[in-house]
Formats: sequence, C-alpha cells, structure tokens
Amino acid sequence: MPIIEKTIRIGAIVLAVLFIVLSLFGIFGAWFVDRKATDVALKVFGVIETGVGVFNPGVDRVDDLIAPSRTEVRQVSETITAAGAQAQANSPVLNALNERLETNLAPRIAQMQEVLAPVRNAVSTVANTVRVVN
Repeated sequence: MPIIEKTIRIGAIVLAVLFIVLSLFGIFGAWFVDRKATDVALKVFGVIETGVGVFNPGVDRVDDLIAPSRTEVRQVSETITAAGAQAQANSPVLNALNERLETNLAPRIAQMQEVLAPVRNAVSTVANTVRVVN
C-alpha cells in the first residue's frame, strides 16, 4: 500500500476519532448546561415556594386582625354620626371614642405591620431572585 493511501487512511481515522470525541464533548456540554439550568430553576422555584409559605400565613393573620378593626371603625363611625349633630354636648362620648380607637385600633395596626414585615421581606426576596434569573 503506498504511503499516500496509508496517510489518507490514518488521517480519516484521526478525523473520525476527533469527530467522535468532539461529539461526546458536545453531548456532555449539553447535559451539563441542562443540569445547571435545571438546578437554577429548582432553586428559583424553591425561593418562590418559601416566599409563598411566608406570604400566605402572614396575609391570613392580617385578615384576622382586619376583621375586628373594620367592625370597630364601623361602630365608631355610627356613634360619631349620631353624636355629630351635637358635638359640643357629646364631647365626653367623642373623647371616649377617641380613647377606644387608641386603645383597640392602634395596637392592631402595629400588629399588622409586624406581621407584614416578613411577608414584605419574602416578596422582596422572590422579586430579587426573579430579577437575577431574568
């Protein structure tokens, strides 16, 4: 067999082996990228799930605090409407209403703010995670 034919055959074999090796690297690369993308997606969804886990109970607690506050405000509004025509004469009633609001409503509002702090943080974390992924 002449040297040129041997050289061509060896070159063809080398090219075939090189093609196979590069194909394997391509498959491995695609697998690696896919795996990393899956890991990132799972982490993002994990953060979102954690945020929702904080968000839902926080909102439920705030709803529980809002219901009696609405009732209180409605009752105070009705009393003010009834006493408003003679405000000066009903000054003690209006002062008592003011104290009632300060005593009952102000602490509930503070509780709502306290309950919503982790909710706000969870939403912020989710938003930051989504922004990073984008």
